[in-house]
Amino acid sequence: MIYKSIVRFFRLASFKFKKELIKGNIKENINYLILLIIFTILSSIYLYMQQSQKGNQLDEKILADHIEQDYIRNNNIQNNRLLFKKCLSNREYGVCNEAINKLSKSILNEETIPDEEMILGLIELLVDENFFIRDDALHLLTYFELTKSAIPAIINRLDNKSLAQEQSIELLGSLDAKEAIPKIILYLTANDVTTRGRAIKALRELEAREAIPRIIENLRDTDDYVREEAIETLMKFQATEAILEITNRLNDKNSCVRETAIKALGHLNASKAIPQIINRLEDEQHDVRYEAIEALVKFQAKQAIPKIIERLDDTDNDVHSRECIRLRHVRDSKKKIFYVRLAAIRALGQLKAKEAIPSIKEKLKDNHEYVAETALQALKEINDSESPKSSQ
Repeated sequence: MIYKSIVRFFRLASFKFKKELIKGNIKENINYLILLIIFTILSSIYLYMQQSQKGNQLDEKILADHIEQDYIRNNNIQNNRLLFKKCLSNREYGVCNEAINKLSKSILNEETIPDEEMILGLIELLVDENFFIRDDALHLLTYFELTKSAIPAIINRLDNKSLAQEQSIELLGSLDAKEAIPKIILYLTANDVTTRGRAIKALRELEAREAIPRIIENLRDTDDYVREEAIETLMKFQATEAILEITNRLNDKNSCVRETAIKALGHLNASKAIPQIINRLEDEQHDVRYEAIEALVKFQAKQAIPKIIERLDDTDNDVHSRECIRLRHVRDSKKKIFYVRLAAIRALGQLKAKEAIPSIKEKLKDNHEYVAETALQALKEINDSESPKSSQ
């Protein structure tokens, strides 16, 4: 209060000096000039003290806020860890989803640094029976590039029969864990059907060509799923040494295995299998007939033309076997209408089958617009093939 009163006094003196200055009486009012200078100095000191006081108050508030935020952060980190431990113990999807999301945000905000205990916990979730829990854990590990550190632990856990081995094998394939190839090859003869199938698929993803001889043996597996996975893998590996065994699968009891075998033989350019593929044009399943037509076109197998002409009246009205539905997703029923018939018309056009022209012309009257359009295109292809000769 005393300081403020002094300041007021000097302000009055300053005001009076300015008044005399305007009048031109500077010499008579030299005392007021001195007072003005003193006032200016005191005002500066006063303002400095005020700002320092405000600064101290601000620093104290910032410090208090930091302390509060640290407390909240530490409390959240602790709660997140407790929630994660709860997830590991009860494996309920709702709890695990919340725990992983909060853990992810905490890592993203640099509040939590993933430690060994946390990574091992996520690895346990990677082989959980619940797909969504596995997916959430994998997403977290992948996003923060922690998957490589998880691979050795997953490989070591393959021998633990209490864990879901098939999930572990599938995971190693998706993580491109090439160091796991020797271990995965051992599971091609596992007692569990799913484990054998997952092992073949993982080796395919890992491009483990050294496993080809062992996978060829799986073409004779008792399970349809395993045989089909083996064919898919050998086709991807361009394993021409497997052609004979794959050709034998054309008479497989399962239609999906037969269909995949035809596709593989076409991919492997196995022209020696043409007679057996022609026989599949009369297969009971339309997917097999369709793949047979596609493969024969690829081989430019003109000897198949008479049999393909017969497929112009294909009804496509057979259904998938239950085994085929179990093995994989089947075509949409709306998309498969007449698709064997369409494939046959296209094939005859691509094979330049002049002897098929009368039969294809009949399809121009077909009520189904796609059939008529395809027939017209096929006739154009056949006629175009003859045009150079006619011009000569």
